[in-house]
Amino acid sequence: MDTYATRILILLSGREMTLYEISKRVDLYSTVSHGTVFPVIKKLLDGGFIKYRMEGNKKLYYATEKGQNYVTNIQNIGRELKEKIMEKSMGNALFYLNLLSSDEDAEALRTAIGLLMPTFIRMVEVVFRLYKDGKKDEIGSLVAKFGEMAQDGSS
Repeated sequence: MDTYATRILILLSGREMTLYEISKRVDLYSTVSHGTVFPVIKKLLDGGFIKYRMEGNKKLYYATEKGQNYVTNIQNIGRELKEKIMEKSMGNALFYLNLLSSDEDAEALRTAIGLLMPTFIRMVEVVFRLYKDGKKDEIGSLVAKFGEMAQDGSS
């Protein structure tokens, strides 16, 4: 599922919305055109993730049980990911205690995490697709390369 579809589904899991409301809220920084949103809505409808009901002449879109389950799974995976990151970083607790002793350093760490997060998410997507395609050897090679890059960066 693409980014807009996921965002729309998350929005609709909270409440019913018209196409206009969805267009205004799907992107945090700008209004997205109906021409961009409607094909995504159509895919979500066809996939059974959302439905709509008529209220006067307005279509109010809402998440179905399947859509709600998808959002719940995303939220659970996000929580698990945060927990695992925290669990792994606790092994480096002294590093973080020293690093976070000043507000400036804490902000630098937040910035570093923010800059790396899109790349990390993309890496997870690639590994997920490789796993689904049964390409476990390629996953091993990719993980080894990530490890080498991490080693090179720490030298």
